Amino acid sequence: MEQTFASLPADEDLVPHTDLKGWAQKARMFLQEAIKTDQSSGAFADALEALRRRMASLESSLLGGTTESEARKAFITWVREKSTEGAWAYYAAKKVEADRLKAVEEARKTHALRIDRARSEAIKLRNTPAVMGSAYGTVVAGLSDTASDDYWIGTSGAYTRADQQHPVMRELLADVGQAEAWPVEACAEVDAMNQYLIARGFTRKNQIPLGTLYFHAETWNYEASKWQSRKTCGNCSAWIKKIDGRRC
Repeated sequence: MEQTFASLPADEDLVPHTDLKGWAQKARMFLQEAIKTDQSSGAFADALEALRRRMASLESSLLGGTTESEARKAFITWVREKSTEGAWAYYAAKKVEADRLKAVEEARKTHALRIDRARSEAIKLRNTPAVMGSAYGTVVAGLSDTASDDYWIGTSGAYTRADQQHPVMRELLADVGQAEAWPVEACAEVDAMNQYLIARGFTRKNQIPLGTLYFHAETWNYEASKWQSRKTCGNCSAWIKKIDGRRC
């Protein structure tokens, strides 16, 4: 019985113009695995096997010297003119769903890597051989933007000496009360955020995408004489909350 699937790509979109042999091989193996997983039987199983064999013959014709354009045209003609008993639509639906799931997984991995960039780059800088305190202060903070591959590194005290203090950064700090033993503008996160704002060229606070910025801070522990991860301090918690910033 012919099976139908809605919103599937056209035949031409499913069959590439180049590397047709590679596509046919992958499509054949994909279909073979799908048949095994779904355990189809009867006439539909026969139709799926016929499609698998047709993909195999497509590989053979290309190995035999048939040009890609000729082989592609013949294959699409076969799909259109022969009743595949739903086998081609089955393959199309399976492939579209597999590609969707793959894209979702790749996006998840990319997002996770972008989040971790703030931590990994902060740790990379803190491990440089420079003398602690002379160049980097006592805190190093990474800021990653999950909407891009960009990241920034801030150091404690750098914002107070910066050539440019972005107006939006000053706005974010304006009503933040000092909750720690150090000034609100002294934190490494402030320096990193100031660099971000300058790079993005924003002029208003509401241009900052909410929930896309991740911070990670490494602080020097004098008692233990080592670097260690630090939670967002009371000063930074106040202004980072305004942009729905996150810690990683």
